[in-house]
Amino acid sequence: MKNKTVNVSIVALLFGIILSSCNYLDIKPVGQVIPGKSSEYRALINSAYSLFPRHKAYLNMRGNHYNPEDDPFGFGMDGFDMYKAIYTWDDSNSDIKTQEFPYIAFYQVIFMTNEIINNGPNASVNGSESMKQIIGEAYALRAYAYFELVNIYAPVYNKSATNSVKAVPLTTEIDIAQTFPKATLQAVYDLIMGDLEKAQTNMEVTRQENENKYRFSMEALHALQSRVFLYMQDWQKSVDASKKVLAINKELEDMNSDKYVANTNYKSKEVIASFEELTTMELRDYTSISNSLLNLYVTGDIRPSHYFSEHWMGYSIVKKLTNINEHVSFRRAEIYLNAAEALARLGSDGEARQYMADLMKNRYTPTAYTTQIQHINALSGEALVNEILLERERELALEGHQWYDWRRTGQPEVKKMVKGTEYILKKNDPRYTLQIPKSAREANPLLNE
Repeated sequence: MKNKTVNVSIVALLFGIILSSCNYLDIKPVGQVIPGKSSEYRALINSAYSLFPRHKAYLNMRGNHYNPEDDPFGFGMDGFDMYKAIYTWDDSNSDIKTQEFPYIAFYQVIFMTNEIINNGPNASVNGSESMKQIIGEAYALRAYAYFELVNIYAPVYNKSATNSVKAVPLTTEIDIAQTFPKATLQAVYDLIMGDLEKAQTNMEVTRQENENKYRFSMEALHALQSRVFLYMQDWQKSVDASKKVLAINKELEDMNSDKYVANTNYKSKEVIASFEELTTMELRDYTSISNSLLNLYVTGDIRPSHYFSEHWMGYSIVKKLTNINEHVSFRRAEIYLNAAEALARLGSDGEARQYMADLMKNRYTPTAYTTQIQHINALSGEALVNEILLERERELALEGHQWYDWRRTGQPEVKKMVKGTEYILKKNDPRYTLQIPKSAREANPLLNE
């Protein structure tokens, strides 16, 4: 009975959040929250996109691409008390000022997708858009929400050890009597796999135009599959999904061209889907880029001049992540890198090098490109994989990938020096898996198991 009371309060909170965030539901009394028309379901899925958490900005702080301290005047991350526990990996911190990582917000999105998946097939169509597309997007978005949850709050996927490892709660129904214990990691990935298949069955839009790039399409779905299979170390499936993306469109922004558009801007020809915020005002305006990141770029690499802007504290991220137009979730450069890494791990070095060459010719001056290709052509096996991962870090810097890539590729030891104190994240440190936030664990004791 105690657990049921807790669960009712959680679901009541979710209902409250939804009622306050979906305009067309605001006029309906509590309890009457089920839409009935396709346009209403479109409004609901649009709200789910807009409410997708801003967690990758915080994951970026756990990496080493930002300077944790910048100047003696209180600017930089060390000027914001709410972030210190994040960038120093102090996950036991109980300071109420500390910014919690999103958790309930993911289930808020899942709650909305569950409504669409379960009741959308019975909706009446009152526009030109079919319910199939909306339902396909709901399956894709639910899969993505669960994928993000397990990559934050669960151990890394392991084919031989996921049946009993506890991950996060699964819910596919709207049921106030439902309990919310943690499901196994395998069960969560089984749901993700099933949702990806159902999304593909329902998806009707091949590519979204700029004004709708916040929505899933078949192109974005294959991009998600490419990433999911890469993290699962199912290399061939990741290659196959990557090739499906590039069969739809293989364009990249050319940084050698005066027609270059920021490759994180939703209007960029290489952006596939754009609905996640990747930074905060504090990170964008008051924090500088670390030497750890700047030193990765070699002479002739054009990216620093397009990604970073010089200011009085060093270099900032404002060119790459300037404003509300940079909400990139999937872009084509990642797909080239996914394909290259997966192929190299399969031993297909020549094909892997070709994907790297296709990307790099758009990122280096012609002279530097020739030098870099000669370097890559001399590599094979593990050395080639490591070079691809290095290129991945240069390309996708501060887009939320570094923390996940550390987790899935060896969980290295990392050190940070902040105001004379050294902080160490040990190799294979348990802190590579975050604790579910304290507020959620207090509301649902089952999350402590």
